Amino acid sequence: MKGARSGRGESRFVAYRQRSIHVSGERNTAIRSVQPEDILSSAPQAGGNPTAENGPDANAPGASGQGVLPDDLLVALYGALEKKAEEFRIFDLRGVTSLTEFFVICSGSNQRQNQAISDEIYRLLKDKRQRPPLGVEGYEKADWILMDYGDFIVHVLSGQARKYYELERLWRQARVCELPPDVEVQARQLLGLDTPTATPDADPAQQ
Repeated sequence: MKGARSGRGESRFVAYRQRSIHVSGERNTAIRSVQPEDILSSAPQAGGNPTAENGPDANAPGASGQGVLPDDLLVALYGALEKKAEEFRIFDLRGVTSLTEFFVICSGSNQRQNQAISDEIYRLLKDKRQRPPLGVEGYEKADWILMDYGDFIVHVLSGQARKYYELERLWRQARVCELPPDVEVQARQLLGLDTPTATPDADPAQQ
């Protein structure tokens, strides 16, 4: 049984995730990690039940912009970039669903790369941020690896799976966030790593 996750944003997901059980007469809670079928059935464009009719709070549905992303989400993005993930999409789902607050969608070129992307995200968040996922689905087949972190969910998909499931279309009511241009610098600071420095240009007089 997974324990209830503590930290920022926990209360937002209780209604969706929490179920009550009784052990030795005491009430306990278990957190159910999100499954791929939840992603498909809960999407507004698939007939799901969003928590707001007009998209994210203070944003038009489908609007694009640069918002403030959670620290651990920046670390996840950094991990995916380190393993050469491509075609990033970041969705702000606040006001659209109670499932989570953010989606990250990215792609690798093959099964092994998708697993490597997932492994690096898992390693950085668990070892450096003490935050293991609530659940990981689809790792063995690796066409669609779903990593549930509560306030955000990472989807690592093959190109074929991405075209087949069309998550971007299903969740197009959400606001699209830009990939921060300084995500590497921000993430390395959060991880306590030295930030990369640019190599200075050689002095033409010394050439």
